[in-house]
Amino acid sequence: MMASHHSLDYLDFFGFDEPPFRLSPDPDFFFHTRPHLAAKEVLEYGIRRGDGFMVLMGTAGTGKSLLLRILIQNLPPGKKTAIIVTPALDPQSLLRMVLDELEVVVADGKQDLGVLVKEFEKALLLLAEQGCELLIIIDEAQNLPLETLEQLRLLSNIETSSRKLVQILLAGQPELKELLGSPRLFQLSQRISITEELRPLTRKETGQYITFRLSRAGRTDITLGRSALGRIHARTSGIPRLINRIMDRALLIAASEGSHTITGRHITRADKTLPDFTRDRTRVRLPLPGPALFTIAALILLILGLYKFSNFSGIMVQDVISALSQGVQKASTEMVPQQKTATVPATAPIERVRITVDKALIRQAPGTSHPRITTGVRGQEFELVGEKDGWFAIRVFDPAGHQTTGWIKGELVTRTEKR
Repeated sequence: MMASHHSLDYLDFFGFDEPPFRLSPDPDFFFHTRPHLAAKEVLEYGIRRGDGFMVLMGTAGTGKSLLLRILIQNLPPGKKTAIIVTPALDPQSLLRMVLDELEVVVADGKQDLGVLVKEFEKALLLLAEQGCELLIIIDEAQNLPLETLEQLRLLSNIETSSRKLVQILLAGQPELKELLGSPRLFQLSQRISITEELRPLTRKETGQYITFRLSRAGRTDITLGRSALGRIHARTSGIPRLINRIMDRALLIAASEGSHTITGRHITRADKTLPDFTRDRTRVRLPLPGPALFTIAALILLILGLYKFSNFSGIMVQDVISALSQGVQKASTEMVPQQKTATVPATAPIERVRITVDKALIRQAPGTSHPRITTGVRGQEFELVGEKDGWFAIRVFDPAGHQTTGWIKGELVTRTEKR
């Protein structure tokens, strides 16, 4: 048995300057594959040219959020952005959200659609006087109602005699293509000047992607075995988000063994210790029963506790990782109902909250004294991730397009459940 390095922090073992496979989108780690680079250049050109409607599509995890962040960072002078990240809104709610991004205050008694459109038009004309144009970026646009998309088309008609005042970039998963193909959106689809689609990485690109991220984090000499690359691509289908997850775990396992080479065995073990690993790829979610959840939680606590005392007890970190792998496998077995006939597993519910007032401030922490991140509007929904002292923690995007956790008063929302 190999000597343990008693470290769950593989950054020190490998000598990385920073984590090479973090999940948050980081422009410094943008990997220039042909489709990603082409999409970036074409969309930047369309934004500079003033195109009215542009579309960016891609399977979940292929890098849309990262590309959007890069586009926002590289905007030419004179572009004002309104970023919408929870677009399952009716036309009025969407307009209120855009106006809030533009810091336009609309009186509570003037919330009907006609008034909101007038306020939007005035805001655009004011931007034009300042030499600016508005770029509305809508993420997860496949969730937009048809009537809201049609309203966006009408808003795009606002222009001066010499130029358009608003551009709209729709980003979403492949379902967006089907949505835009609706006969009801025929006029809108005719106005789309750019459609770019991000595809998963090929096997060769997967290897280049891994090498790039290792190098970007400060190491160019870590070897990836040939069988390792094949297994990574087979398990992830070339989706960058999944590549990041499996490589992060494989580096931990390799470090625990004192190995500077990532082998196929490391990838297999990493795969086994990642519960529900293929969910992001297959978009199928299995329910996690209470016993299985407690099993995984207990094993995670165990591995951290053993790490803390390993210098005194001589316990091998790789042995603990092996235990974690076995525990996840056991929990996964418990997750599958034992039935004689094949059934489609139930989708694990995601609890959400819906805003029930016209406007609601979303803050950095629970309490009215904390700074505002953004403002939500009536009908807007968010994923609920926690609660404290009458405040709900929700997933939001800040004005720069960075995903973060925001806090909203519980009395301003109602709980919902999406499947």
